[in-house]
Amino acid sequence: MKNYSYPIIEDWSQNELVQMIKLFNLTEDAYENGNGTNVSDFINQYNLFRKINPSKMEQKQICKDFYDKSSYDIFKVYKLASKSSKKRLKMN
Repeated sequence: MKNYSYPIIEDWSQNELVQMIKLFNLTEDAYENGNGTNVSDFINQYNLFRKINPSKMEQKQICKDFYDKSSYDIFKVYKLASKSSKKRLKMN
């Protein structure tokens, strides 16, 4: 696991912050975990991410900030997860 900080929006409630950290963790699992990430869990968290951050511009900025810090692409994981018929997804 790399050492970096997550992008945080000050307007998030404590519950929203917890949900966002879950998305970041599931994204990390897709890249770092030998078994990858659970596809349905990831898609559910991504959908919560979109509800928490309804602005497309804000979504893109959060994904970019996370990518810049971690080199992990949330949207790329989502695109592959949404097309996957498998239960788990491992990024290369």
